[in-house]
Amino acid sequence: MIDAQAIAAVDMFADLELEQLERLAAIASEVKRDKGNILFQTGDPADGLYALASGRMKIFRSSPGGKEKILHVIGPGTVFAEAAVFSGKVFPADAQAMEDSVLLFFPRERMRDLMGQDPELAMAMMGLLSRRLR
Repeated sequence: MIDAQAIAAVDMFADLELEQLERLAAIASEVKRDKGNILFQTGDPADGLYALASGRMKIFRSSPGGKEKILHVIGPGTVFAEAAVFSGKVFPADAQAMEDSVLLFFPRERMRDLMGQDPELAMAMMGLLSRRLR
């Protein structure tokens, strides 16, 4: 089971109250990927968002000729694939472990339910998205 401390280590959730952290912990699950393993691929259903607890992940796209373009390198405490919570479509890029990694996964529907019940959580999500857009 994921604990509130693990959730508090995530940049987007660091300022939340203990009760909010516990609600997030209750819906989160742990996902492990060994170095080189794919987490998701372009076109896979976007069924939730991830936070990296340890390790490093790269978000990338491959050209038709096989050339790889790295879009982001994700470090511990960082949320990614958060657009999945809002769009419910497909992942627009691939994610691969650059080293052995542990991630927290938050299912889309459960996350949306929590955000509907807790405006502060919804504001934290919007704050993260607006900072990234800037």
